[in-house]
Amino acid sequence: MKLKAPLKNKGEKLKEPPTSKTEPQYLTISLRYIRYSHCISGCDDSETRSFADKVRILTGKLWTEINGMPRHGLGFEQISRNSLQVAVPEHLTDDVNIIAFRFSGLKPMIGYRDGPVFYVLWFDRAFDCYRH
Repeated sequence: MKLKAPLKNKGEKLKEPPTSKTEPQYLTISLRYIRYSHCISGCDDSETRSFADKVRILTGKLWTEINGMPRHGLGFEQISRNSLQVAVPEHLTDDVNIIAFRFSGLKPMIGYRDGPVFYVLWFDRAFDCYRH
């Protein structure tokens, strides 16, 4: 079976996404590896709205911009693996840094970066994923 190429919207000029690591990298957020124990489905309506707002804001930012932002604002902080109180997924090697963004007040969403993508692993609503 052969798949057809997707049609472009008529009259619009669409650019190809960046393919080089030297080109600007906008943050992308993925829930692909979210842990069931700390999934977004456990969030209340307010937390879910806060997460959606944070995604909207962060995905409009370059990683180079985010790197200099305060950790309790739009920035992030690195989490020591020694402070984790949850099991790290097997696919993450020891050299992968665990980081956290705040998604609802000071509640962190914890995960890791791979290229432009931040993979959320845990929504730490009860502050029980690591020693704060």
